[in-house]
Amino acid sequence: MAEVPPGMPRLESIAAIPVPQEDADPSYFRARILDLLFEAARSGAFYVEVRFGRDTILRPEFVPMFREAERTVQSEFPGFMAEPLGTLIFGPDPVQNEKRVQACVDAADDGLRGVDFVPQLYSQEANWSPINQAAERLAAAGLGITAHAAEFSTANLMAALQVPGLTRIGHGVYGAASEKMISHLSSSGVALECCITSNVILGAVDSYLEHPIRKFVDADIPVTLNTDDPMHFSTTIEHEYALASQLGLSDLKLIDLTRNAIKYSFTSQDRKARLFARLDSHVLAAC
Repeated sequence: MAEVPPGMPRLESIAAIPVPQEDADPSYFRARILDLLFEAARSGAFYVEVRFGRDTILRPEFVPMFREAERTVQSEFPGFMAEPLGTLIFGPDPVQNEKRVQACVDAADDGLRGVDFVPQLYSQEANWSPINQAAERLAAAGLGITAHAAEFSTANLMAALQVPGLTRIGHGVYGAASEKMISHLSSSGVALECCITSNVILGAVDSYLEHPIRKFVDADIPVTLNTDDPMHFSTTIEHEYALASQLGLSDLKLIDLTRNAIKYSFTSQDRKARLFARLDSHVLAAC
């Protein structure tokens, strides 16, 4: 029997938290989105991607509600931008998998911007063939592709790098396990979505000081900073930047991470141009 990585029980306990019954009420669902976006904007973020999992992506109205919430936040925080993504946990039921994939394809017309693949055998070798087939369809629909891999073990990292259209890897902590993996990541051009607080709380790394973000940055692997699930981990993007600074990343390196976040974001080229311009103005004002 395969050994269970130390962090998996913690992750599974979070995944088991039930969706509140009130979520079926559109007004409650809309309020949750609005609260999340306002919290991001008030913490200093001017761009955020929100991932919707479980059966949320099956709700045909969720992207229009997301855009409505974004406009409300923009009335108080001009220039703030947000994009919705779908999280696809690929399990053994091909019918359910197909249902959710098609929902994402349909939602692309409403403004869904990307998908995040998570194999159900997350820390063991998984079958990526159905994920690859789905990724081809979703990338053809104009959606960005990211995938969870190597958070608690080295399993699946190499397979994830072969996913059609993939430009980002979620977590990827165990990509630092060997120079060979570091080399593969560096040559792939794929960005790593580093979530420092999440990785420590879930046990992917034993402590903040042992987080490999510096190793990734020093190897010229594109890195972005993320909050993962800010509610469960009691963090903000501001806090993640503060942690990265404490781990030895200079202000210039932190700016590079922000540039990576814009470059690898799942948004339009026009929005990226505006985000880069806003970042440049902040940098000039700080000089």
